[in-house]
Amino acid sequence: MLLLAGVATSVAFAFLGVVAGVIATRIDHIFFLRTIVIQPLTFLGGVSYSAEMLPGPLRAATYADPIFYAADAFRFAAVGVSDAPPYPALAALVIFAVVAFVGTAELIRHGYKLRY
Repeated sequence: MLLLAGVATSVAFAFLGVVAGVIATRIDHIFFLRTIVIQPLTFLGGVSYSAEMLPGPLRAATYADPIFYAADAFRFAAVGVSDAPPYPALAALVIFAVVAFVGTAELIRHGYKLRY
């Protein structure tokens, strides 16, 4: 499970990095994406706390966060403890990786902001 979670997480974020690189026209856009999107998702990812400790709206936001599923799958594979059921969390992580792949493939196929 640790290997599958690692591969799914790596694939998903690698493709999201390609999407960010294709969409960004300046380096400031990459920093904006990291600051406004990635950092809050990391804080809500449940890496250093249990998602069950959060109040309702933040718990719902945590369960919609793909970083939560990555951290939870790694935690289950390494320690055997998880906040979400481990195999549906792994399935959500794999689905996230597939969606990232399809989005990247579509951007490149249509040639969005690409020069020939």
